[in-house]
Amino acid sequence: MMGLLLAILFSGIVTLAYFYGIAPRVEVTAVSQIAEGIFGRNFMYYFIQGTTAMILILAANTGYSAFPLLAVNLAKDKFIPRMFLIRGDRLGYSVASMH
Repeated sequence: MMGLLLAILFSGIVTLAYFYGIAPRVEVTAVSQIAEGIFGRNFMYYFIQGTTAMILILAANTGYSAFPLLAVNLAKDKFIPRMFLIRGDRLGYSVASMH
């Protein structure tokens, strides 16, 4: 389902970018250009910008907080070094326990 949703969203963004003639620019993102082309600079434009920022923050935080659990599972399967099996109290790693 997530793959299907990703394909639909990607296809929609590519289609809108094609029809609005969006080209990559250094100073503004493609999503910003599409939102400005569709809605102008009103509430919906800023809502889309804020929502995009929140999604990116959540994605960055999820990757950061989920890495210790992923690393433990990979270390159990011997895909990464065994030292990643030792987890600390704060969902991080305890190097002190290895000495």
